[in-house]
Order: sequence, then structure tokens, then C-alpha cells
Amino acid sequence: MIPSKYRPLLLFVLSYVLLYLVYASFDFLPKWDAYGYSFLRGQPISGYAFVDPLFLGIPIVGFALMWVAISWYKKSFNDEQILSVPFALGFVVLSYASFYVTEVVYYWNNAYLVAQAQGRASPAVDSLSAAMDFVSQNFLDHLLNSPFFVLVLAALLGWFSYYLVHKVFSHTPHSTTN
Repeated sequence: MIPSKYRPLLLFVLSYVLLYLVYASFDFLPKWDAYGYSFLRGQPISGYAFVDPLFLGIPIVGFALMWVAISWYKKSFNDEQILSVPFALGFVVLSYASFYVTEVVYYWNNAYLVAQAQGRASPAVDSLSAAMDFVSQNFLDHLLNSPFFVLVLAALLGWFSYYLVHKVFSHTPHSTTN
């Protein structure tokens, strides 16, 4: 049995390896560097970098921030709702929705500045429409190419690990005596 003080570390390592394997194995996820992960497809290893350095740090940040946020919330509010599945699903939905809104605002600003520079009469309305169309068509591509996708997955694994440590592993099995 693993001592309880090492369980979070073990779960983090398992989450990190899981994220690495998911990212490396699935072809629908674009790779950040041209040389990475070729060894998993049976190709010879080439290049100097196997993993993008940003990918190495993002899961640590996502996992740790979620762990600290849950600990703070439970300590401050003495509430167990944060360890419910609806919270985890809501976190993922709101995270990706915020990414969508950020993309719209970013491209709207760019389109507005271009329209204003071209001297159009109503650049705000035209540029918002153009930004919404562009983001709607390219959202999934942009999300999967963004490190934010990995950050949210790491945070979700942090939530799940916290749940396991504090809800599943903390309960000792009852011994039966005859």
C-alpha cells in the first residue's frame, strides 16, 4: 500500500504519463514539433526534441492549480460540491466556452481594426459578423492546437486525482471479524 502522503504525487505522475500518451498517440491532435512522437509510430527518432517544452510544463500548472484551488475552496467554504461530477463537467464546458469567447474577441478586434483602416462605415457590426463566422469554422482546430486544451485536461485530471485521494482512498475498508 502506498503511504497517503505520496498518493497525490503518484496520481500526478500517472496523469502526466496519461496526457503524454494521449497526446502522442492520437493523430487528430496536431503535434507541436515536427520531430516529436515519431518513435511511437515506429519511425526512427530524429531531431533533438521529443516533446515541446511548453507541453512539458502545462500539465504541471493545470494539475497543481486545480489541486490548490480545490484545497482552498474546501478549506474556506467547507463545501463538498466541488468534488461532484457536475462541477467537473461545468468546469470543462466553461473553460472551453471562455476560449471561444476569447477567440471571438481577439478576431473581432483584428477585423475591426482592419475595417476601420479601410474606412468602412460600420466596422463594428461587419467585423463582429466576420469574426463569429471565422471562429465558428475554425474553433476546434484552434482549440486542439492550443496549449489551453492540454491545460484544461490536466486540470480535470487534477480534479479527478483530488477526488480519488479524498473520497476513495481516504476510506479504509471495514474489516469483518467472525
